[in-house]
Amino acid sequence: LAIFVYQDGWLSFLRLSQLGRRTGGAMSWMSPCISCSVIIGLGLDYDIFYSESIVEKKHGGCSDSEAAVRALKETANTISAAGLIMAIAFSSLLFSSTPTLNEIAFLLIIGVLIDCFVTTKIIIPAAMAVLDGWNFWPRNFDDSTSSSSPMQIEQSSDGRMA
Repeated sequence: LAIFVYQDGWLSFLRLSQLGRRTGGAMSWMSPCISCSVIIGLGLDYDIFYSESIVEKKHGGCSDSEAAVRALKETANTISAAGLIMAIAFSSLLFSSTPTLNEIAFLLIIGVLIDCFVTTKIIIPAAMAVLDGWNFWPRNFDDSTSSSSPMQIEQSSDGRMA
């Protein structure tokens, strides 16, 4: 998408120099490198937040599909708000006079929005439904683990932690 914007000039009709065709003809080699590492970090943050909520639902006795839907219902607004805040923050770089910063900002905005609204809301829940039963392999969520958390500390009858 960035190639179409910065090398082919797809958004030149907006008459914004920050989103126009590059006079040199090519994007900076640093833009994808920097943007990729930031997007992976942010994407993992959102996805871990969602995945941990799924695990909580699984411990509550839900099936994989049901856990994915309930976790999405709980985390969707938070993930959406965080993604929009990050996109707004990165959009400030679009107003820079440095072309490389414009490219990085564009890639970060597109990446965050795709991760928050496509990957976390559509692709991951769909994969959870398709892989039902295999999502947490080799971890086993049997009936004995659904009633207690694996991190729960047992307390002996005399009040000391066991």
